[in-house]
This record gives sequence, C-alpha cells and structure tokens, in this order.
Amino acid sequence: MAFPQYLGSGVSNQATATTTHGVIMPGTFYAGSLLIMVAALKADAVISGMPSGWVQLLTDTQGGTNGVTLEVWYWIATTAGQGAFTYTSSSSQLSATVVSAFSAWHGTTVPEKSAAGKGTGARPDAGALTPSWGAEDTLWLPCYAVENATNSFITWPAGYTLYQVAQSSGGPGPTGCVAMHAGKELNAITDNPPQGLVSTTADWVAYNVGIRPGSVGGRPRHHLTHLGVH
Repeated sequence: MAFPQYLGSGVSNQATATTTHGVIMPGTFYAGSLLIMVAALKADAVISGMPSGWVQLLTDTQGGTNGVTLEVWYWIATTAGQGAFTYTSSSSQLSATVVSAFSAWHGTTVPEKSAAGKGTGARPDAGALTPSWGAEDTLWLPCYAVENATNSFITWPAGYTLYQVAQSSGGPGPTGCVAMHAGKELNAITDNPPQGLVSTTADWVAYNVGIRPGSVGGRPRHHLTHLGVH
C-alpha cells in the first residue's frame, strides 16, 4: 500500500463581509479524486448552498460572534474538473477557503475526523484521531481556522511538513480569519498532532482528518497508456 497523493490546492478569500463566498478549485484532479474543502469564517457563521455531492465532515466554532468557525467538506469527484463555485454563509462575514485534491485514496471509506480541538491563544491543537481502518498508510491532514486575517503559523506542528497551505481572508486583521492545513504520512493506529504556534493570540478551531490509502482518483489508465506508460 502507498500513501494518498496530493494533487494541489485552490485558494480563495472574501476580504469584505458577504453571504456569498467564491471558491477556486485545484487545477488538477480526476474522476474519483478526493477533494477536501477547509473553510474559515469569521464569527459563528455556518455554510449552506454547497454544490451537489459535497458532504460536510465537520463544523465547529469558537468565540461566538467575535470568534471563528471551521467547516470541512469533502467531494468524490465525478468528473475531471468542476469549476469555481459559491457557497452561502448564515451571516455576512469574511472567509478564507482552501480546496485540496488527493488521489491514491481508498475510494469508498470516506475521510474521518478527530475529536474537537478549540480554544483561545497562540497554540492551535488538533485532537487525536483513531480511524476505523486501523494501521495503514494514512495521510493525516490537520485542518485549522484561526481568527485574525494577519495570523499565520510561525511554527507548524512538528512532523507535519507536507502540504502546508494557508489562506487569509484579507481585510482588517481582527475582523478576518485564516484557513490552513498541513500533512503527514504515517502508518499508525492513532495520530495526535502536536501544537503549532501562530503569530497572534486568537480564537481557533482545529481537527485532525485522516485519509485512507488506496488506488482511486488518479490519472485515468487509458490516458497513461496513450502516453506510453504500461
């Protein structure tokens, strides 16, 4: 077995308060690829109006109307490309969104999430995850929403050196937020990311997400054969 493979990310933001939020998709993915959307919204806004096929994995908030919300959704791609789309928030807010694509995943066992991690401070701490499939070549993808548009990881969680993507909402710092994820490949029963360190004390929400390995979602075989790969 091999670990799931990262195909790339699309990032987008809304720097002024709105209920309609544009989303940019990754440049490369295939039918069967797994798409993960990590969305940070200011305050306690929640998402609706996602395109058909997208499934909510989690939603959580910290700090109420002065805090931040994290939502993570996934989609098993039915075509080799879905264009940009929009979602709706329950109140007019700033947002930051990261959509990442993965191949070589299981195909039927969907991603699983950890227990909640959330608080106020400078050390976001995603919860431990023990996925139902046991010890396999799992891709661990802790996902974060952090308040303040100027925030960023000074120190990413130790060991999570892959797929470090951060997107700010833009706009005035305290009214904004940042969406982030990082990755680690590890064959283990359980994974518990250590704390990271962000630049500014703020409300934060963090969950670890596990992606089960497999052989689904890569470049179609007929295309590889056409290129002379057998």
